[in-house]
Amino acid sequence: MSNVKIANVLNNLPLIFERNIGQYDNKVQFVLNKKECTTFFTDKEIVLAFRSNEKIQELKELDSSNLYNTSLRKMEEYQINVLRVCFKSSNKIPQIIGKNEFNCTLNYFKGEDISNWKCSIPLYEKLLYKEIYNGIDILYYEREGVIKWDFIVEPNKNINNILLNLNGANNIELDDNGDINVNIKERILKISKPEAYQNNNDEKIESSFGIDEDGNIKFNISNYNEEDSLTITISVSFDNFNSTCVVDRANSIAVDEKNCVYITGEVGFQNFPDKKIYKNVLSGNDYGAFLVKIDTTKKGQSALKYAAYIGGEGIDEAVGIAVDNEKNAYIVGATNSIYEFPVTEKSYAYSYPGGSKTGFLIKIDTKKVGLSSLVYGTYLGGNSYDYAYSVAIDKEKNVYVVGLTNSNFGFPISESAYEKNNDDAVDVGFLLKLDINKERKDALLYGTYFGGNDSTSFSALAVDDNGYVYVTGVTQSKDFPVTQNAYETKFKGGLSSAFISKFNLNKTGKESLIYSSFLCGDGEEAGYGIAVDSRECAYITGVTNSLNNFPITQNAFQNSISNIEGSGFLIKINTQLSGEKGLAYGSYIDGNGSDVCSDIKIDYNNYVYICGFTTSTDFPVNSYENGWVKNGYNSFLLKLDINKERRKALLLGTFLRENINDFALGLALDNELNTYITGYAHSISEDRSKEKEGYYEESSISIMKVSTRICNLSIEKSQYNIDVEPGGKTQYEINIINNGPDVATDIRITDVLGRGITVKEISVSKGSIHQLGKEIIWKVSELNIGESAKATIKIRVLINSEISEKETFINVNDNIYCSKSSI
Repeated sequence: MSNVKIANVLNNLPLIFERNIGQYDNKVQFVLNKKECTTFFTDKEIVLAFRSNEKIQELKELDSSNLYNTSLRKMEEYQINVLRVCFKSSNKIPQIIGKNEFNCTLNYFKGEDISNWKCSIPLYEKLLYKEIYNGIDILYYEREGVIKWDFIVEPNKNINNILLNLNGANNIELDDNGDINVNIKERILKISKPEAYQNNNDEKIESSFGIDEDGNIKFNISNYNEEDSLTITISVSFDNFNSTCVVDRANSIAVDEKNCVYITGEVGFQNFPDKKIYKNVLSGNDYGAFLVKIDTTKKGQSALKYAAYIGGEGIDEAVGIAVDNEKNAYIVGATNSIYEFPVTEKSYAYSYPGGSKTGFLIKIDTKKVGLSSLVYGTYLGGNSYDYAYSVAIDKEKNVYVVGLTNSNFGFPISESAYEKNNDDAVDVGFLLKLDINKERKDALLYGTYFGGNDSTSFSALAVDDNGYVYVTGVTQSKDFPVTQNAYETKFKGGLSSAFISKFNLNKTGKESLIYSSFLCGDGEEAGYGIAVDSRECAYITGVTNSLNNFPITQNAFQNSISNIEGSGFLIKINTQLSGEKGLAYGSYIDGNGSDVCSDIKIDYNNYVYICGFTTSTDFPVNSYENGWVKNGYNSFLLKLDINKERRKALLLGTFLRENINDFALGLALDNELNTYITGYAHSISEDRSKEKEGYYEESSISIMKVSTRICNLSIEKSQYNIDVEPGGKTQYEINIINNGPDVATDIRITDVLGRGITVKEISVSKGSIHQLGKEIIWKVSELNIGESAKATIKIRVLINSEISEKETFINVNDNIYCSKSSI
C-alpha cells in the first residue's frame, strides 16, 4: 500500500487570539492559548504562563477496563512558571487591535447562571500593538508554524526606544548564532536573531540583539535609511517544551455530511497570574469540557466553524459525542461541578444529584451563535458516582446514553426498565433513552441498570434503523445477564469479559433484552467500540489477553496472539442467529507488544475501520509512510474486508504518528471514505535523573484525517502507428478500469504528448477531456467497481519531427498512480 494521505486537521487552523470580554482578569485584553503556554496581552506587558510539572505524581499505567482513564481522579496542584515581557518606557495605554477577525466566535458556557456566560467572543488571526512606542507598532502572528513579532518602525523614529525586559527567567544568554535563549526552569524559550527589512521588505538590513547593563534586550541595526520605514522581525519558539505538564486531550469525534468534524474532550484553563509573583498554582479543578467544529475541506479562518468551553467550578470531562443531520452536537461525560454546571431550566435534572461525580448531557446547535447555541444541558446521575461514556441519536432525534453508575438511589430509572434496582451499590452499566424536547422527568423514555454482582461498565453503543440498541463494555460479573440465544452464555474464568447486549426499548422489563452474550476467553477482555450494519450484525472491538478459548473464526485475520500484554480484537455477531451460528467473524489484532483497539466504524460495503494504539514492532500495517516510534505507543488505523481470509483482509493499515506516544481514542467516517481519528499525543522527558518529583510530561489534542478510499486502477495505453508518413494521421487509446475495492472518484488522467505530433480530435466514453499545452487531461467524476472507460486521441504526425511517447499519470483523490505506455 502506498500514497496514504494523512493530514493533521489542526494544521488547517491559524493562531487564534481571543478577546477578553470578562472571561479573564480585566487587565487582560487578549489571550492566546497554545499547548506550550497561555499568553496574556495587557497594556503594559505580555505574560507567558507555562504549565510545569512540579508536585505531579506519576500517572498510573493504562487500565484496560477504563479506556479513557478519566481525569476526574484527584489531581495534585502544580506550579505555573511565568515569564513577563515588559516594554520599558513604552506608551502607557497603547491600542491593542485584533486583525483578520474570524467568522466564528467563542463561547464560555461556564456556570449555571446564564448571565455569567461569556458568548460570541471575537477571535482574530493577528494582534497589533499600535503605538507601543512613539511611531512603533508590534504585529504578533504566525507563519509556517512559527510565532513572529514584527516591530514596525515609521520613518525618523528611534529604534533605541525599544527595550524588552524579561522577568521570571532563570537565565538569559546570547548565543554564538545571535539568538537569545531564555531559560525557564530548565526549559528554553528561543528568540531567533532579528531580521530587518526596508523598501517594502525587499532590502535586508544587518541586525542583531544587544543586552544592556540592566539586562534589557535591544536591537542593533546598522546602516539603514532612517527616512524610510523599517520592519524588524523576531521569531519565538519553544525548545525543550515537551516537558511541560499539559493533559489536554480529545476523547471523541463525529462528522457531518459536509465533512465538518466535531471534537470533544477536556482542556486545562489558566487564569491570569498575579502581578506580584512569577509562579502560580493550577489545580485539577481548572479543567473543563470543550466542543470544536472544524470544516476539513477548508484552511485558515474559514475552517473554524464553532468553539465552546463547557463546565462549572469542578472538573468537567466530555467523553462521547454524536451529531444529527441538523448539525446539533450531543455531548456526554462526567463532572463534579456541583453548583455551576450549565444546565438549562427545563432539563431532566436541574440540580446536582449527589455523589462524587455525575454524568451529564449537553446539546449544542452549531448553526447558531452565542447564547442561543446551547440548547440543552442536564445532569444524569444519582446518589453516588456516575460516568456517561457514549451517546447516539436515532431518526426521531431521541438521545441514547450509556455508561457506568454506582448509584442505588435517585438515578433516572423508568418503570419499563430491564432492572430497576442496584441495592448492593455495585458498579453497573446503565442505558438511557431521552426525548429532550420534553420537560423535566417527562424526557426519560427508558432508563435501566444492567449488570450483576460484580463490576460492569457500558463503554459504547450503536442504534440501528429499526431502533434496536447495541451495547458493549466490560464486566467482571459471572451472573451478567445473557439470553438463551447468546453465542456464549458462560463466563470462562478470566478476570473480566467483553460483551454484546441488544435491546428493544419498545418492550418492557426483561423482554427489552433480546440478545446478550459474553465475548471472552481465559484471560481479560474489554469492549471499547461497537458498530452495527443493516442486517442487525454488531461489530465489536476492544482488548484481550486471552491466549485460549477466545472466539476466533477459521478465516480470522489473526488466529493467535504472541503474548499476554494485550491484543486488540474484532468480533462480528449476527444477533438474529443463535448460539455458535451467531459468531460471524472473530480475530485478534495483534503484534509483539501491547495493542488496544479503541473505536470502530463500518462503511456501505461493510468494510471495517478500527483505530487504536500499540507498542508492537510488528503490528500488521501495510503503509509505513507516517513512521513508527520505538519505546512508545503508536496510533494506528486499519481498514479490513472480513469477507477475505487471513491477511488478505487487510485493505489498509497505517500508523498515525504525531509524538513520542500517540493514543487514538475516537473514529469517524464520512461519505467519501475519509476517516477522522482523534485522541492525544503524549510525550515524556527522556532524562528522568534531573527530576525530583514525578516526571515531565505533555499531552495535547490530536486530530488526523486519513483518505482511506482504495481504488486499484488499471491503465492501458495503446501504441499508435509509428510507421505513418509525415503529415499522416493515426490514433491511440487509453483505457482505465477500476478493480476496487472502493468506488473511484475525482479521477484525473494526464497524458503527456510526445514530440512531433499534434492532436486533431479527442473523445471519451465517460467524463470530459481537453488539451492543455503538451498534455491531454481527462477527468472522470466517478468509476464504479469493475467499470471501465476509454479515451480516443486522434493525432497528426508532423513533417521531419521525431516521435517519442511519454508516461500517463492518474490522480485519484490526491493519490498518484503511474502506468507506462503499453500495446
